[in-house]
Amino acid sequence: SWSEGQFAGQEPESELYTAAESVTSIDPVWPRFWGALPDNWDRKDPDRMQQDTRNAIRTANLIKTVRDTPFFAALGIYRPHSRWFVPKRYFDLYPVSELRTPSGYTDGDLDDLPPPARWLASHNVTPDTHRTLVEKGLWLHAIQAYCASISYADEQLGRVLDALEASPHNSNTIILLCSDHGYHLGEKDHWNKFTLWERSTRVPLLVSVPGQTQREPSVCSTPVSLIDIYPTLTRLCGLPHPTSHRLEGEDISPMTRKPGRRRRSPVLTTYGRGNHSLRSPRWRYIRYADGSEELYD
Repeated sequence: SWSEGQFAGQEPESELYTAAESVTSIDPVWPRFWGALPDNWDRKDPDRMQQDTRNAIRTANLIKTVRDTPFFAALGIYRPHSRWFVPKRYFDLYPVSELRTPSGYTDGDLDDLPPPARWLASHNVTPDTHRTLVEKGLWLHAIQAYCASISYADEQLGRVLDALEASPHNSNTIILLCSDHGYHLGEKDHWNKFTLWERSTRVPLLVSVPGQTQREPSVCSTPVSLIDIYPTLTRLCGLPHPTSHRLEGEDISPMTRKPGRRRRSPVLTTYGRGNHSLRSPRWRYIRYADGSEELYD
């Protein structure tokens, strides 16, 4: 941190478990449990607000108080990280009766994969997770809790964007939203992350640059990397790159003006020693430490 007093830590899970109006448990299998908090849990009392609410309010207040000095604010939103505890009103946005299992799910999808692929998908999150959710009829309920957590996170982001829009900084502030990883919701009988497949490694990445990006959003389908963020922001802000070493990331700011532009090289993702995936606009190629491979169109 470069400034004091901004971070609000995570509340104990036991506190949320006790406060929840309803709890779904698949203990001891990950994610073990989730639940809906009372709707008044985070509306008025700051001491009861969840960490994301408190941190979003602090970031909004920072934007309101900054005057002429250039500023950089980084807001990390914890949800939809497990366990999925958010107020009930977010669960109500996603009636279980209206949810569907992932369209990418295929029964027996692990059968034709090399052993390292199956190992990566099972050593952090046991295959019993998916089996347990299916056997207990909780697959859609878990998806509901995950979606509810995302809507809660969206609302906290909205607090910050509302504050920025109402401030003098709205016309000269770059906004960049990203996630640290994607998420399996049962595809390949897997939950969470820990793989080199598309579902784990594809993340949201949204950029707004005053005077460059249009008010109506456009979509760029070129694969880029999170290590591209630093050289992109330094270029957009007119800051020099370090002279001590070469940056591996690429400046992708031209894509904010022309979304059809291409990155110079495919995107590399590594998980575990010797396990890599390369993603081009059409292909995902995965090579594991033992030399076994996967290729996806």
